[in-house]
Amino acid sequence: MEQFSEYELFILNKIAIKNRWCDKHISREDLLQGRKRSDLGFYGTAIDNLAKRGILKVYKSQGRDDYCLLKAHRELVISVLKENADKYNFISSLHLERIR
Repeated sequence: MEQFSEYELFILNKIAIKNRWCDKHISREDLLQGRKRSDLGFYGTAIDNLAKRGILKVYKSQGRDDYCLLKAHRELVISVLKENADKYNFISSLHLERIR
């Protein structure tokens, strides 16, 4: 099983809960919204790492970078989030049940 950092798990959780499987996408700014300014670099690096690993797909939309989760990784993402649900407060079992 692949290993993910806390920041990567946060990004995966946020995208999955918002149901942004390709072809629906979300902007980088929306992914980073609500995070502390001092942590934005860590979350930005997490987004870049997930894109390099091929879990996120990058779109150019209206001059900005948008991202979506590849449907081929759906089962991996859901299983990783379920494994870490009791380890991190931001992963809610209620939200995991609603992921489509």
